[in-house]
Amino acid sequence: MKSKKPNEQQNFVIRLLKKLEIIKIILGIKNTLKVFSQINNWKTFHPTKKNMIITNFTLENRKYEIVTNKYDLRSYLIKDGKQNHKISFLKKFLKKGYFFDIGTNYGEFSLVLSEYQKKVFCFEPNFINYECLKETFKNFNNVSLFNDAVSNQIARQKMPIKLMSSGNSSLNSNTNIGNKIYSMYDFGNSFNVSKEINLVKLSNFFLNSIPIEENIINIKIDVEGHENNILEDLLTFKDLEKISFFIIFEYNLSTQENLNDTKIVLEKFFEKNFKFIIIPQLKSDMKNFEYNYTNFKDINFKKSSEICITNYNVF
Repeated sequence: MKSKKPNEQQNFVIRLLKKLEIIKIILGIKNTLKVFSQINNWKTFHPTKKNMIITNFTLENRKYEIVTNKYDLRSYLIKDGKQNHKISFLKKFLKKGYFFDIGTNYGEFSLVLSEYQKKVFCFEPNFINYECLKETFKNFNNVSLFNDAVSNQIARQKMPIKLMSSGNSSLNSNTNIGNKIYSMYDFGNSFNVSKEINLVKLSNFFLNSIPIEENIINIKIDVEGHENNILEDLLTFKDLEKISFFIIFEYNLSTQENLNDTKIVLEKFFEKNFKFIIIPQLKSDMKNFEYNYTNFKDINFKKSSEICITNYNVF
């Protein structure tokens, strides 16, 4: 039996400690103090929309501004740049085409990549986030916004919208946090508003909205456990193997209803000659990231990551 490497041992100990009640309480207090500090230091409010604030983040020494909901805890943490390493990767390696931002939230990905893509389509079912997106992108000619959820069916469905924790809203009910409240995040996750929304299919949208001559489609999916439904629909698209695709989605153990489903879906993409790239979810882990493809059989389904699927040459 192979011994664990030092980093693996350290991560194992951290995961074990986080399961202890006293550690959860300490981490919750630490998180709450951080959130209060961020809120107290906030100065930039929207000039006309009283429920919105101007949020900024810096990527590769360039400052970007987006509009966010001042009652949403995520608004105050965006400037930490937790998404930056993923956005930078896409900015560097995506071919220029049509970019689909599924689960746009407040639009960090779309804001940066709109400069490098022909057209950007944002899908955000959270009605509060959608109003913020309209403010952010009101002067962007190549960005289209949709207050819809993407799935593998066309329907109307009620969705629980989290008012104070927008990053955790999902069509999948299993993504709800536990009953105990340890931090401000847990508190924010406890508030839902049920809203009836449209479900749309990308396979249909492509047929109706993408020019026939367009052959590059790039997709980012972050839908808190509903990723497999979208990927299953994409597999039904008749021109899947004729068009150059790049798809990146969040694979998070805490939001996957059935971990085996992801493996089955990815195997179908593998059979259609798609290649895989695994990006760390944490920017601190990017220093160990190797810019190369990952063999399908070597994908670690026991670890959270960003999984990229592509049938064009990235590197």
